[in-house]
Amino acid sequence: MEKAVITAFVNTVMPPLFKALSGSCKMVMNVIDDSDSMRRKLVLLAASMDDDLRRTKNPTAAAKVFGDQLRELTHDMEDCIERFLHRVSCAEGASRARRLGRFLLTICTRYRFGDKIKALNRRLEELTNERLCQFVYDKPPPPPPLAPAAAQQREHVQLNPVGVEGAKGDILAMLEESPEELRVIAIVGFGGSGKTTLAKAVFRSTDDDRIRVFRSCRAWVDRAKEKNAGEIFRSLLQQFGYRGQGLLVDDEQYLQAQLMDYLRGRRYLIVIDDIGNGQWNSIKSAFEENSRNNGSRIIVTTTIKSEANTCCGNGKGFIYQMQNLEDQYCKTIALGEAPSPELQMGSEELLKKCDGHPLSLVCVANYLGGLNEPTGQRCRELCRYLGSKIHDNGNFERLKGVIMDNYTSLSNHVVRACLLYLSIFPNDVPLEKKVIIRRWIAEGFARSEDVDIDDQTIARWNFETFVDWDIFHPIIDTSNNGDVKMCKTRSIVHEYMLYKASRLERFIMSFPDWRRKVRHLCIDHRTPHKRRTTTDMDLSCVRSLTIFGTAGDTICEFHRYKILRVLDLEECNDVKNKHLKNIHKLWNLRYLSLGAEITSIPKDIAKLKLLETLCLSKTSVEELPVQVISLPFLHHLIGKFRIQYHGYSKSTLKKLSENSKLETLSGFIADFKSQGFLEILGHMSNLKKVKIWCQSSAAGDHDSILARKLSEAIQEYINPPLYIGDNRKLSICLQTFSGSFLNSLDTPCELTSLKLHGELRSLPRFVKWHTGLVELCLSSITVTRDVLSDLCNLKCLLYLKLISDCLDEFVIPQGAFRSLRRLCFKVQVSVFPRIEAGALRDLVSLQLLCRHLVGLAGIEIEDLRELKEVTLDSEVSRYTKESWETRAREHPNRPRILYTYKAA
Repeated sequence: MEKAVITAFVNTVMPPLFKALSGSCKMVMNVIDDSDSMRRKLVLLAASMDDDLRRTKNPTAAAKVFGDQLRELTHDMEDCIERFLHRVSCAEGASRARRLGRFLLTICTRYRFGDKIKALNRRLEELTNERLCQFVYDKPPPPPPLAPAAAQQREHVQLNPVGVEGAKGDILAMLEESPEELRVIAIVGFGGSGKTTLAKAVFRSTDDDRIRVFRSCRAWVDRAKEKNAGEIFRSLLQQFGYRGQGLLVDDEQYLQAQLMDYLRGRRYLIVIDDIGNGQWNSIKSAFEENSRNNGSRIIVTTTIKSEANTCCGNGKGFIYQMQNLEDQYCKTIALGEAPSPELQMGSEELLKKCDGHPLSLVCVANYLGGLNEPTGQRCRELCRYLGSKIHDNGNFERLKGVIMDNYTSLSNHVVRACLLYLSIFPNDVPLEKKVIIRRWIAEGFARSEDVDIDDQTIARWNFETFVDWDIFHPIIDTSNNGDVKMCKTRSIVHEYMLYKASRLERFIMSFPDWRRKVRHLCIDHRTPHKRRTTTDMDLSCVRSLTIFGTAGDTICEFHRYKILRVLDLEECNDVKNKHLKNIHKLWNLRYLSLGAEITSIPKDIAKLKLLETLCLSKTSVEELPVQVISLPFLHHLIGKFRIQYHGYSKSTLKKLSENSKLETLSGFIADFKSQGFLEILGHMSNLKKVKIWCQSSAAGDHDSILARKLSEAIQEYINPPLYIGDNRKLSICLQTFSGSFLNSLDTPCELTSLKLHGELRSLPRFVKWHTGLVELCLSSITVTRDVLSDLCNLKCLLYLKLISDCLDEFVIPQGAFRSLRRLCFKVQVSVFPRIEAGALRDLVSLQLLCRHLVGLAGIEIEDLRELKEVTLDSEVSRYTKESWETRAREHPNRPRILYTYKAA
């Protein structure tokens, strides 16, 4: 019997037991591989959701539920990886013995992780099976019909457009320029901004001589983005009355040849409405070769700025950027001809959110027109729930379509996540490009599958896409290059994205809600009535926390944020040193920005091993522990501080600096106490941007020693060769320190950008000899004639910015600044150099930033043949603005007149 029992146990119990033990061991051994597999599944899930979004914009109710469940599962997978992977991973380069020890110490954690992965995989299989059974995306409902009121209003706006007379006059004037040559006029702007309405107003101006000359040969191509080149050619031939059998042929080249033959020798006006990305290159040859001297005109409308540039490249046309409607026209469209004072007062915030966008105003008018009693109170209610109304109300269907068309047209789910993420910020807060890019990277929204493209480049490309598509509204500042440094998301896009991100996709939360998991939390306590508590909320899944105003109880609860990646307290006014006591427990933190009440940083910050960005620019921190520069992933260190290095030997400091990953050190105070740090600066081989504040000693007795150390440190930084694509930048603020030490830098340097702030009587020698410098900013009380003369010899300079109380009188001679594209003067006294004919031949942007500027101030722009924009201070007089706008209309290029951003 005993033998039978043992046999039975071995035959029935042991096999399953061995199998279970074997599976457990495998699970423990391969937990990291399983996590990598989970990461791959996340990519597939994201791609699946991507395909669903592209396939239909009107999913069924079941499809929405499936999408919500799939999205929640994706987030749970990410959370699982964040929570467990760091506990079982070993430091890179660790010895075999250390890896084995780490393995033994984390066996229990690996078991729990493995169980979690199994549970998540079961959920994934269940969801996949449900989808296969339901086919929920195969038969999406048809899109709702356009509301009759909206259709009537649309036709009314097109036939009787409001506020387009000035723009129409500008376009008609552009038709007259260069009468013998083919010219393309590109009207560019965000969807619904009135591009088509403006183009039709011009096209229908048959009583105007500038249109009458094209009467015998005119055509309009509608919705060009939905057509291929052959369909565009066929449409034009049909409108021109071509009756050949070739119209039935689908051969694109044949249709192009027929169109070219018909247009040869004719003077024509063609409007191509809503041209898509890359379309112009596929159709332009049909017009360019046969229209050289007959004065033909092509008007295109597009939402993409780069496509407008392509259409008008090489001086072949003009770009007209759609402007927001003025307040009087906004009220007329949205509220009618004679709104009551109560309605006007109640609609102020609503109209501000519409931001002069015609389609938004039309949709608001349709909504208010459907109410029994449109009052100011109903306007305030609509303003509060505008995102929800855009999503659900038929009167806003066209506006929703425009926004969603931009959203779904973005290249992938990562770029869309970048756009959704921006709704974290209140719309009245300007967005700084560098901050946005660094936060995207910290959140993991800038990953590339191409190992040759880094996250920084991907993030920058995404930002530029939003600018190119006019989703971002650039804020004009004193930038001395062509990059957009500050911007705001279009108000109407922000409202809908906020609703979509918070309500539909549970992606962010701009208000505490204890009933839901929080992933990205923004708390705006700048006004008392908005204050809410987070005491009852589940904060264990929060990935980013952004606070404006008072933090309240939120800031004292770091232990509740288990996987926080981004902590932005820059605009938080009650976070103090004591609140940072436990900040080192935020092991997953990648981005940290602190506010004005912080005066010191604890040494425990060195425990934040994953930190990538530390921004202290708004703080009062004067000293920073040297341990910070040894953080293994820290790329950006921003503020104004000294580095505490006392108690460390030179060899230790050198090792710390050699291991540093810092790319941006902007910046640190260089004084007599900082000599030790200056000695190791040159060993930070990854540095690409450095800002230094030079500070004299009280008696000035140590300045000579400091000057020598500074010279040596700067020489080491600027000497290493640049790799292809690298940009090395240096900014030196001399304050009261003498800049004579700069003349000791007498060897060629590898810099692309240099900023010098301080009294300079002459240009340092290393700047004169530097042939590769493309960006230069000089700030001095007086910019002397000698300095100006030396600048003219910098042949490769692209961007030049001069900041001064006054400039010496100077003439920019013919042939000077052969490569210069952008020139900025920021001065107190309205005296500018005289520009000789033939100088600045490649200049595209001229910035004259002087609030005391009167009229043209002797500036002649007629000879600046490539000029495209002139920027003035927003506070110049009306007379000055009108003078420059008139002069711009007389210029062959009709450059835009821009004004600097004025903070509210």
